[in-house]
Amino acid sequence: MKTLDDPDELLANALAGHADWDAIWRTVSGPMRWAVRSVLRGRSYGGSNEDDVVQAAFEELMIKGFDGAPSLVARAWVIAWRRAHDLVRRRIPEPRADPCRFLATESEDEVVLAEMLREKAALFGRALVGLAELSDKQRYAVEQTVLKNRALSAVARELGVSHQAVGKLRNKGIERLRRFLAEEWRPGEEAG
Repeated sequence: MKTLDDPDELLANALAGHADWDAIWRTVSGPMRWAVRSVLRGRSYGGSNEDDVVQAAFEELMIKGFDGAPSLVARAWVIAWRRAHDLVRRRIPEPRADPCRFLATESEDEVVLAEMLREKAALFGRALVGLAELSDKQRYAVEQTVLKNRALSAVARELGVSHQAVGKLRNKGIERLRRFLAEEWRPGEEAG
């Protein structure tokens, strides 16, 4: 089992009819959860929660396939985001739409993808600000072990500490980033 699978390779294999659904799930489940979480925001609708929506979206991805998909993650993200919005819309009736509205709108896929990419860019911007707020050792531990996927022992040798100490630095740094993002950033806000 690979630790990280290349999304482009997985997409090419799926288009060729050799989809590795386990590897695809490992690659897209995180982005799908983020898309659903950005819509549902921890609420349950009609007995369906985040996990139910992600599972249904992945099943839809398996049925629809990948023809014409710009990327594996984008396709999964759009399906999950739509599923979450459909769930919310069923619970909250929308006002009647203008019958000619469809003439002035862009392709639905492009709008959904653009909105998700805008929200992801805003979150990334906030994460960079939060990363700068960490202590030097915490930031180094997070950058090296999370972003660059280096082993704790290699980073520990560089810092002259034990691998457990690097793990603690990384975990404290990640927790501070989570708290920073939870307090400072809300989906739909621009990066400051």
